[in-house]
Amino acid sequence: SMAGETGLPADYNWIAQHPPLYYTLMVPAYWVGSLFSDGFEGPLYAVRVWNALLMVVALVLVNRLARRFTESDVLAFGVSVMAGSIPLISQTAAGANNDTLIVVVSVFLAYRWLLFCETPNSKNLLWAGAAIGLCGITKYTLLLVMAPVSALLLWRFVQEKGVVVKPMLAFIGLGWLPLSLWVTRNIVLTGKPMPTALDYLVFESSTNYSLVEFFKAYPFFTHSFRSFWGIWGWHGSGQNLQLSTLHLPTSHQFLYAALITVLALVSLFFLYLRIRQENSSLARVAMTVSTLIVLLLYLASLFPHEAFYIKWLLYMVVFSCVFVAVTGVRGIWFTSRPLVGGRNRIQMEAILVATFFLIVVVRQMHDYSNEGGALRGTHGRYYFAALGILLLAWVLPALQRLRHRSYIVIILATIMVLADFWLLLNEVVPFLNRDV
Repeated sequence: SMAGETGLPADYNWIAQHPPLYYTLMVPAYWVGSLFSDGFEGPLYAVRVWNALLMVVALVLVNRLARRFTESDVLAFGVSVMAGSIPLISQTAAGANNDTLIVVVSVFLAYRWLLFCETPNSKNLLWAGAAIGLCGITKYTLLLVMAPVSALLLWRFVQEKGVVVKPMLAFIGLGWLPLSLWVTRNIVLTGKPMPTALDYLVFESSTNYSLVEFFKAYPFFTHSFRSFWGIWGWHGSGQNLQLSTLHLPTSHQFLYAALITVLALVSLFFLYLRIRQENSSLARVAMTVSTLIVLLLYLASLFPHEAFYIKWLLYMVVFSCVFVAVTGVRGIWFTSRPLVGGRNRIQMEAILVATFFLIVVVRQMHDYSNEGGALRGTHGRYYFAALGILLLAWVLPALQRLRHRSYIVIILATIMVLADFWLLLNEVVPFLNRDV
């Protein structure tokens, strides 16, 4: 319809490539809106209201996840307020975007995973499978969480119960049959299992950077971080559209980076103490290996164009992953007597999943940027798929152990709410009220 109104030739549809769950959920709202308007605005406003309610569901799930992990109502409330005050979350809630449902299913999967880790029985395994199944028909980026979480869930179940075929097959069916049906449909209609509009784009120029050259050429992580924490608006390109990207000041983004870095340090410190309590030599080896790898990465100057506070985060991700890998292989996954369980185990596994997610995203955007001849794909909304995992990996384990944690969380939540209001009042409202 847009092409017909503008006189432009028809283009490939960016929405038709997506799995159907979000759009199916939006159909009732569209029908209701159509009852009050014969044009486009009635259905659009009805869908936006329904979309906002979905984000409320997402924040309720954040609250339940945080309360279950920390056993504190105040912390749970503060964390959900902090999540809702991320500018990109606010923008997504106000529009009509399938990324809203990504937040819902991502946090729901994290919640069901936590329940399984607390009680690894068949019932919780099947609930986790159902959550994975919802992820598969929401958006393809969730595959980067679905696959590793599925493997970790099954392995934990085998460690606890042995190979019990019936619940394991039921888990696989619940988790992967919905996506399999959608992939089959895609192959029949398009000849591709997961078609995207990118398959049909032709770029005027291209590059052939290696991954190291890519890191040294572009501030990929700084752009992605800015797009996640401090953006309101579309970060991309389009035809006959007036585009704008409105950002929080760099100082605010620095504070967010510092916050995540401190929380990651605190969570890792307590994880180290817990593992040292069980096996001091393994803890020392893991700490030494992790430190040496981060030091080598620092000396290699691999990220010359990244903001200094983003480098902190990158080094922390690398340190976390190496530490967890060294301790987990010998102490958790390949032993009959795991060193840690419960919240410590899910924290370690969430760190691995988050790292896997980031590695695959970086590789995909590296290829995409080479094809396009410029830095591309730095959309913060891609990381919605890992939101629940990030909470389990670094945020909740740290907040759970801090002294005066309730006061700290309320202060942090207040600062984030004020920052979001600052962006709305000083950037978004003036932009929307401008003379076109």
